[in-house]
Amino acid sequence: MIHREGDVLGDGVNIASRIEQLAGPSGICISMDVERQIRHALEASLVKLPAAELKNIQVPMDLFRIVLPWEKAREEVRSPKSEVRSGWSLTSTPTRTRRITALVGLAVVLLAMGVGWWFYHFRGRSPVAASAPRAPVKSVAVLPFVNLSQEKADEYLSDGMTEELINVLAKVPGLWVPGRSSSFAFKGKAEEGIFRKVGEQLRVDAVLEGSVRKAGTQLRITAQLISVADGFHLWSDTYDRDMTNIFAVQSDVAQQVATALKLQLGVVDTQRLHMKPTENLAAYELYLKGRFCLYQYTGPTSAQAIDFLNQAIALDPNFAKAYAGLAAAYAWMSSMYMSPREAMPLAKRNVEKALALDDSLAEAHHADATIKLWGDWISSVRSWRSIMPSN
Repeated sequence: MIHREGDVLGDGVNIASRIEQLAGPSGICISMDVERQIRHALEASLVKLPAAELKNIQVPMDLFRIVLPWEKAREEVRSPKSEVRSGWSLTSTPTRTRRITALVGLAVVLLAMGVGWWFYHFRGRSPVAASAPRAPVKSVAVLPFVNLSQEKADEYLSDGMTEELINVLAKVPGLWVPGRSSSFAFKGKAEEGIFRKVGEQLRVDAVLEGSVRKAGTQLRITAQLISVADGFHLWSDTYDRDMTNIFAVQSDVAQQVATALKLQLGVVDTQRLHMKPTENLAAYELYLKGRFCLYQYTGPTSAQAIDFLNQAIALDPNFAKAYAGLAAAYAWMSSMYMSPREAMPLAKRNVEKALALDDSLAEAHHADATIKLWGDWISSVRSWRSIMPSN
């Protein structure tokens, strides 16, 4: 853990963000190191959780769940996979009550932050899939398009095409489209029966998949819509276009999917599908590169993302999506690679610019919510630390 200017950074924060998803609604999960320090000082009981895989955490780690005061006591219910460690009596002194209250408050903020941050950004296992509500009759998941270009570096284009198609299809009235995190959980998975698996986990009727091949300024984009019920093609097409026509391809694919699913598009709906985020193709490519780097979630790639997005804005000062991406990048950097006092003002400034340019932009509203949640979490940590006894 690194304490810098009143903020907390480092591996400890990184580990906390990984185990947060294992906590139930309004629950608290802690690592074995924290459990060892508080086992004799906490009034509530602790339940050892089954072994779980934590992204980018290589060292095996025991995890525990805190049984909060209002939960039904589970000391009498034991299973081979769980172990209850009883703490002190639930009758608490005012000081201990404040500790519990602070922990509960922190857990609520962490849970909210997880919904807005983790499920949108991280590409690992998708916890949304198991609990997602049943989709409407017309629903489609966009699987990550495959990069068939000779250059591995062109993967930014295939990933960007996937994300843009998700955003475009989400504008089709009556069509339910799972978000990026859910779809990218299946990236690189081409095993037999994958479409049926996607349909079951994301609860969709159809899957859109495809590939992107780039040679100079020429693109070959293939797309096919497949029914998850029987594996039959509902629609497929190949587009041989110049890079300057990439927006036309995206809108055309969305229209063809809507037609294949027998969805009616009005004049206004069609116009929305053809709206371009920018007229500057070079700025758009830089934006896609910036988003691609940001989703790698490392310090160096995040810094590179900021550089790409600033270049995009320099080419098109009215590019709302680039401002929203820049705001998201600074918000992410504040988690461990930049001081929040330095990063958060930059994040807020860029999200305000994005909303001023386009107050209907989903990416801008998501970045705005993330910034507010992250800021509240930092305030909550400071408040929590202020009432905990110092050692």
